[in-house]
Amino acid sequence: MSVKYGVLLDKNQVFSRTYPLMAEGLRLSNDRRNSLPGSHPYKDSGKRTSWLTKSEQDDLKRNLRTTYAEVISLFNAVL
Repeated sequence: MSVKYGVLLDKNQVFSRTYPLMAEGLRLSNDRRNSLPGSHPYKDSGKRTSWLTKSEQDDLKRNLRTTYAEVISLFNAVL
């Protein structure tokens, strides 16, 4: 059984409830990716993609830094 990435990151799903900080960073970066016309190549929108603004870069870096720290912490706890 496969679960779509966006569904996995839904706030009401077990993963998001169990790892809220990790899920939030992944959800924010996935939301940005999904906002780009080229993110789904089989849906031809004809729109051009856009570069991340400096503000978007900074926000994503900050959120993903927290996310990756959570991932590392989880792996260290398992090992």
